[in-house]
Amino acid sequence: MYAILPRVKTEVSERGWMPADDFGPLMAAATLVPGPSFVSMAGLIGYRTRGAVGSLVAMVSLLIPPTVLVAGALIFLASGPAMGALAPVIRLVTVAMAGVLLGNAWKLMSAAPMRAMGLLLFVATGAAVLAGLSVVWTVIIALVAGRLLLGGERA
Repeated sequence: MYAILPRVKTEVSERGWMPADDFGPLMAAATLVPGPSFVSMAGLIGYRTRGAVGSLVAMVSLLIPPTVLVAGALIFLASGPAMGALAPVIRLVTVAMAGVLLGNAWKLMSAAPMRAMGLLLFVATGAAVLAGLSVVWTVIIALVAGRLLLGGERA
């Protein structure tokens, strides 16, 4: 983002969307918002020019092209012969991702008083992922089960 800031500043000011002097404070605000700065910057410029609708359009316009490209690449890889060759890599990434998620969960749980139900949920989630269940669905189910079983309290 920082490499193209001068170009973005020029484009924004030449199009009359905002004075060049307002760009610096807007960029500072964009870096304070959690998430990618370029998305925050697009949203703030859109909001500055056309309000909430402008902000939404700016962010969606920025995110749709890469989303379509990645989805297309995934569909191509999943339907083609390359999928067989990529299966071990996908499995490795899935296990690594599960490890990161479970490691974060363990860190959060170790900071709070351990409860038997929280520990059981942690172990069940890890076992489900290692057994080959979808990481995404396992984590979603674990989050819902944790909310229901633990009542929103820390594990």
